[in-house]
Amino acid sequence: MQHEERFIELMNNGDGLTAKREAKASIFTEVFGTPAYGLELLKALHPELSDYTEDDISTVTIRNILTNKSYNDLGILARDKFVILVEAQSTWSVNILIRILIYLAYTYKNYITAHELDVYSEKRVSLPKPEFYVIYTGKGERPEQLSFAREFFPGDTPDVEITAKIVQQGKEGDIIDQYMTFAHTLDQNIQKYGYAPEAMRATYQYCVEHNALKNYLLTKGIEEVISLMMLLFDDETVMRNHDAQIRRESRAEGRAEGRAEGRAEGRAEGKVEGRAEGESKMSALFSRLFSLGRTKDAEKAANDPEYREKLCKELGIA
Repeated sequence: MQHEERFIELMNNGDGLTAKREAKASIFTEVFGTPAYGLELLKALHPELSDYTEDDISTVTIRNILTNKSYNDLGILARDKFVILVEAQSTWSVNILIRILIYLAYTYKNYITAHELDVYSEKRVSLPKPEFYVIYTGKGERPEQLSFAREFFPGDTPDVEITAKIVQQGKEGDIIDQYMTFAHTLDQNIQKYGYAPEAMRATYQYCVEHNALKNYLLTKGIEEVISLMMLLFDDETVMRNHDAQIRRESRAEGRAEGRAEGRAEGRAEGKVEGRAEGESKMSALFSRLFSLGRTKDAEKAANDPEYREKLCKELGIA
């Protein structure tokens, strides 16, 4: 038990690594990082493990390895027999195999440290079997499995090989199917409302009515879920909107000046300045509003730049 606790501590604390900025957990990690839902996910992937209980699994989610941006990874240790690494991905990229390779090396490093295994001894050490899954919620049919060797060294036989199973749907009503419904509903509402509380509220209501992560959502409550999702989407969505606006302004400025240099310089400078300003003001503003329980102000601020500026002045956010 002491070894397992040490292993979990190393995994969840990043083993002393410091991120360039805090990597916010995703809804996926938030849900399945809890023992109850982690167990449901394990049984959806391994129906034969029907006798497993919450006491048989531990969440060993990896934190602060890839430190430039957020990521959606989850690790589950099951009775010291499986280390199952799962990642939710809405945008297709075979580069996920590289991340998985890094995650596995890091996971085993911490497991060996926590269990005080001697990898230099003649006796073979015992390790839990690794498995890799990608929960893909994006569009388009994808292969059932990804191979590191085939994707990165086609026609060759590298000494390193890993494979990941691609999951695009669950069985009707199981926890994977519920998460898929949640993810697709959220995407549809973001297209309709933008990255705004209205999208989160509509997603919450639909999923509760259609039994998609219903227990989790009801336990959290609508306001807490909306606040959580707005904060989780803060970096990605606000910065994306900023970048789009900066690109539009830069193109207009470049056309007016009639110089290609002006367009390139305007885009580069505007993007950097936009990111810096958005990071310091938008994130701070939404965090402050939600901490004060001012959800309605956050909803209005999401779509009204002038109101955002007014709130920043009111709350002393420079």
